Parts: sequence; structure tokens; C-alpha cells
Amino acid sequence: MTIEKLISFHIEKQFPAIYREDGQELVQFVKEYYKFMETNENQSLYNGRRMFEYRDIDTTLDRMLLFYKNKYLSELPFDGETIRIVVKNILGLYRRKGTLEGLELFFTLFYNESIKVYYPSKNIFKPSDSEWKSGNYLQLSPNSGLFTSTKTNEIYTYADMIGKTIIGETSRARATVDKINFIILNNSFTPIIFVNDNTGQFIGSEGIICEIDGVPVNFGRMYGSFTSINIDNNYKGMTGNNIGDLVTFQTSPDGFGAKGLVTGVSENFTGIVSYSVEDGGWGYSIGSTKLLVSNQIIFLDNEGSKFELLETLEDDLGNRGAVIGQNDISIGIRMEPGDEFVESNTVVISTVDRDVNVDIQDLSGETPIRIVPKNETSPGPLYPDTLNTADVIVGEIANEENVSLIFDIIGNFTDVTLDALNYNASPALIPMSGNTDPVTIDTALENAFDLTPVEIGTIVKFNNINPGTDYVNDVFATAFDTRLTLFTRRLQQITLEVMPATIGIGSEITQDGIGAKVLGLVDNTITVRPYTYYGFKSNTPIEFAGAEWNIISISIDFTSEIAGFNSIINADTEFAVGKITDVRIIDSGYGYIDKAIANVIDANGNIAAKGVISAKNQGSTGGFWSSLNSNINGYTKTLATDGVDEYFVSGKFIHDSNYYQEYSYEIQSKIGIERYEQPLKEITHVAGTKVFGKFDFEEELKIVLSSDISIEYSVAEI
Repeated sequence: MTIEKLISFHIEKQFPAIYREDGQELVQFVKEYYKFMETNENQSLYNGRRMFEYRDIDTTLDRMLLFYKNKYLSELPFDGETIRIVVKNILGLYRRKGTLEGLELFFTLFYNESIKVYYPSKNIFKPSDSEWKSGNYLQLSPNSGLFTSTKTNEIYTYADMIGKTIIGETSRARATVDKINFIILNNSFTPIIFVNDNTGQFIGSEGIICEIDGVPVNFGRMYGSFTSINIDNNYKGMTGNNIGDLVTFQTSPDGFGAKGLVTGVSENFTGIVSYSVEDGGWGYSIGSTKLLVSNQIIFLDNEGSKFELLETLEDDLGNRGAVIGQNDISIGIRMEPGDEFVESNTVVISTVDRDVNVDIQDLSGETPIRIVPKNETSPGPLYPDTLNTADVIVGEIANEENVSLIFDIIGNFTDVTLDALNYNASPALIPMSGNTDPVTIDTALENAFDLTPVEIGTIVKFNNINPGTDYVNDVFATAFDTRLTLFTRRLQQITLEVMPATIGIGSEITQDGIGAKVLGLVDNTITVRPYTYYGFKSNTPIEFAGAEWNIISISIDFTSEIAGFNSIINADTEFAVGKITDVRIIDSGYGYIDKAIANVIDANGNIAAKGVISAKNQGSTGGFWSSLNSNINGYTKTLATDGVDEYFVSGKFIHDSNYYQEYSYEIQSKIGIERYEQPLKEITHVAGTKVFGKFDFEEELKIVLSSDISIEYSVAEI
């Protein structure tokens, strides 16, 4: 709606002509009156014709601004120069309440100042807030490093891959090549390709394809890296480990650099059996040696060791077992399958191999016997019984000798008469081992019996032993060769012309390159265990300490233990928790072979566990912190230059529920907080937050650069 503000020039036309002719003074007076009323700001006519303009903040009277301020900016500072723009933008300010833009607009509108806003929550120390990233890499099989495109015959090198995408030929996994390193494995340069932006998993033995200038090039095959390990729970291992322990790995052939984190340990307090070879004896073969372990213990008065090893005991219910070991207070029994001794006032346990059998209760005297319940979880199935070499077996022998022996047992033919038409016929229990049938008294021995070659020696270790569980006492163990013991080969006693001054028990002597261990020493006679089936010869000197010593005589020590049953095997029960059951690989290392057996090495260098590794996929590095929100200070490789770790201070602070908290903010301005705090809280401050002020004198300077250029030149005369 348009309202005319000036009407005085219309006054003259409102009078009749007679007034305009004869009463000009009157007309002029009225005209001046209206002119005064419409040009004086204090007159009603002037203001009445501008009422619609006064409703607009841009065109209202200055004295009307106070009313706008009271309506829209109550309790806020009044600034006549800025109030018009403030009122027009006050709604936007209210809508931005609590935001950075709202704060900046507030200071621009009311104080014509620019500010900075700092939020202390950005620098609060937050545990576990940093982001951990692990690097991935592909270990390739060694190659020449030169690759020819089948399409263009152009030759490429590994350098051409950097920054490009590679694809797994089989898995179709994709990644971007970051860098390529070379390491020496088994005297060969092995390429290690570090990758980013992985999609999928590369797998072992697949080809690696990279497209270069639109041409696919095969850059060799992936070798596979160490990614997991299957812990052998049957291995004794070390107890006392904890989840989170850092471990390394030892394999043959050697890989290196892999690290793991213990993620699982046994939690049940249990007794497990630890076996060690104190004396490996001699006369053992891998194919017929059994590790005999007691599975029941009888506590009784056994001072003086009243039993013979492998002596059979039986109760009157028919349960049987053999004595494996003994001491002054107990005997260890290896019960026959399915049998078990039990404590009872009515059941009697007796010896069965003696001329006069003896009851165990009588041996114990006044002390009653106590029988520990049967536990046969260790050592596990035995190889000579099962013919499965994955069961308990002699893992290694030393001082080995190859001999050929006849293993036929005469007891199988005790009921056969000398004039029988065929010794192999009934009542023979087992046929003779030779290549002739029938066998009679006229058959040559070389045809009746077969010489069987066998390697015998000293036990070094056993493999595949299960340490068992839930043992409450020690057990007894012995090694027994089921075939060599049949020949009852015993120690020799050698009498020398002169006894070497430095010889002693445990000394090693030789004869014609064959060794022997000294086990006894009396005057000029030594008792030895020769590492040969036929023993030492009396007509050849022995060698010791770099000299020869003549033999006077050699005899057999018929009181000594026999070959194949003369070792000392210790079996100790350990009671503890913390046996490693699971390990997570955090760094794959290099050069590990899939399905290789690995020793798990703890921080003290001990073999804590064993397992079979899996090395089929892409490798991963130990990783790094890509953000340092959880770090107050320290050294980091992410900032390192020239391979040197750099020290950093992250500027993080502990939450104090005041300045350093999630809901505080700081205004940095040239204006003191006392000037703006109250208006700020009334307009844009959010309830529940806390404001702080900081003086900041920084200003944005706008500098106009100008330059005057003077060019001097001259024209050369021609």
C-alpha cells in the first residue's frame, strides 16, 4: 500500500476560485500549515503517513529502535550502529545456538569481532582410543626379478609394480603395492611386497598379476607366510604362562622374525608328567623299545626295594600289573588293560613270579597299604604295541651300531620233539623265521632262521609323549626293548695292566673307534658299557686320554642290567596352571614353511609349547598406531626419519571435569570475558556446557602487494 507523504502542494486546488483570487493570504496560510505538519517529525501528520515504514527495522525511526531491542534483544547490549542488522539476523543466531557458527555470528553481530573457539575435549587423554593398523605383505618365491609380457614381449621389473593394483590369480584378491623389499633366504633374494587397500586374502602358490599400461604381467608366485599355529596339547610344555605374553618361534629349516601373543592358557590346576632321559643306556632300537610308565601307585613299607622290575603282581580278583619302579615308600605298577587295584580289607595283592608268592600286606608290616586310583593319561599309546609311529616312540638314538640277529624264541618250540617231521607244525607256537618249510633236524640253521638287521644304540629322547592330566603323585618310568633284552647282553669288566690316573666313573673310552662308558672302578678293573653288541676284545688296547692301555682280561658282569633294559628315565609330576593352549600371530616373519613343527619360545628363551604352523596366506606385520589419541608422549616410528624413532608429545590431558571435559569450550578473542559472558549465556550458550575465555590479540591482516618495475634498455649502435 502506497501512502503519499506530501500533500501540501494539493491544498491550493482544494479552495474555490474566489478564494484563490481574492483570498490568497488564506490559501497560502493553510498551505504552509500543512507543509509544516508533513515535514516536522514531531507532528502527527508526518508520522501518520509513515506508520508502515516504522514497522520495518530498516526504515524505522532511531528512537523506535529501543522498542525493537526490548522485544527481540531483551537483556542484550544496545548498539545503535548494529541493531538493525542484529534484529534481522537474530532468528538465525537463535537457530545456531551452541554451534561454532552461532558463536562466530554472535561476536560479529554484537561486537564486530572475529573469534577462535577451542574445544578442550579434543585433547582429553582417552585410553584405548588410538587406532591400530597392521601392515600386510606378500612373500614371493625367489625368481630372477625380470618378467616378460606374453602379449608385447616387453620386460618388466618389480619397480614397475609400485603404486599399481595387483590381483591374485586364484583368490582374485586385490591390493595396491606400497613398496618392495628384498631379503636373503637360503642364499636367495626373496621379494617381499608390502600392500595397502586389501580386498580379499591372497593364498599360497598362486600367481600375482599386475596390469601395467593395459598389459597383464605375471610377477611370480606367492610363497605363503606364517599366519597361525595349532598348539600340540600333548606336548609337556611350560606352565606359568599368561594371556598376553609375547612369544617367538623356532623351526627347522629356520624362519625368522615371527611373533605371537598368547591368547589361551590352561586354567585348571593339574598334575602333568615331565619325562627326561638321565641315562640313555645302550642296546635300544627304535622299532622295539617301549616306554613303560606306571599308572597306579601302591604306598607301603618298601625299605630296601623288595621288588624286581617288571615283576608281576596280582590280586585275588585276577587284576594284574607289573612293577615299573620303586622307592622306600611306594611301588609303581603298570596295570594290564582294563585291570585296576582297589583298596579293600578283603582283597589281597600278591607276587606271582616267585617260588613262594608273597602277599603285599605282609611286606608292608604294620603299616597298611594305600592305593592311588588308576591314571593312564600319560604317556599315551606306545609305538611297538600299535605300529603307529605317531604314538610314543624313541625319537633319536646315539652310539648306534648295525647288527644282524635271530629273534626266534626257543620257548615257542619247547613242546616240539627233535624227530618231528616239521618243527613249524603244531605244537609249535610260531613258525621259524627262515625260508624253509618243513624244518627238520637235518635243516641247516641258516635256512631255518633268518638274520634280521637292526640298529641299536643309546636313547636320546622320546617323541609324541602326552604329559597327561590330574596326577596327584609321581609316577615311575622305564625303557624296555622287547627284542634286545632276549639276548641278555650285560656290562663288561676290564682289567688293565696300568690304571690311567685320570679315569673315573662317567669317563668315555674307545677301542678301534668304538666307544664305551665307565660305570664302575675297583683297583685296576673298570666296569664299562660298550656301545657294541659283541663287546670289547681282550687282545686290543683301549684308548683313553690320548694314550693306549693294555688289557689283561675281560669278563662279563652277571649282576648288571642287560642291554635294552639299562637306561634311567625320570618321570616327575608338575603341579601348575598356565600351559599354553592358543597363540595368535601378530607378525608373520619370513621364511616359515607350511606344516613345519615350531617351538614356541617364551620371554626367557624356554620352549613353552610346540605346534604345527600354517603358512599359506599373506603375511602381516606387527602393526603400528595410526592415531595417538591414547598416547601422552613417547617414541614413534610414524614420525621417524632416517630410521630413527622420534620423541613426540601428543598434548593430551587428563579429564578434570572442569576445563578438560566433553562439554566445555574456550572463546579466544581481544574482548575480555567479563564483557560478553552474560549476553553469550543468554543467547547462544547451551545449558550444561561451560564457557572459558582467553585473550587473543591475533588479527587477520590484509596486505596489498604492489611492485614498481623499472626496465632500462639501450639500443646498440650498428
